[in-house]
Amino acid sequence: MSKLITTLMLLLALLFAGPASFAADDAGVKKVTLVFVFDKSCRISCDMVRPLLAEIEQTYKDRLRVVELDISPDVKQKTEKKAEELGFKSFLADTSDWYPAVGIFNRSGKKVKELLGAQSKKKYVAAVEKALADN
Repeated sequence: MSKLITTLMLLLALLFAGPASFAADDAGVKKVTLVFVFDKSCRISCDMVRPLLAEIEQTYKDRLRVVELDISPDVKQKTEKKAEELGFKSFLADTSDWYPAVGIFNRSGKKVKELLGAQSKKKYVAAVEKALADN
């Protein structure tokens, strides 16, 4: 039940956050960004990944920002605009046929790792750690 609450809190935070909030926190500190590309029709693998990412976000909450990009047909145009505003347009274009897809970007916005399909929490954590170490 707590994973569900964490996931819901994450989704609400992402829904109400503006584009500038993804680049830096309130103190202006840039964070590593984890971008999660999914489709609402992706029930098994996407639903397996989402709680893992919520746990990782909680673990690294002071140093990591999670962005979810829904490529479902009914919201794809809105998502493409959001991805462009956030600087993830090419990542979204490259991964829109592969979901779930996760991209890990260092503090300067350089892609450190791309993970296609459902992966283990260990792989996501290793990618986040690599991005955190990459100044």
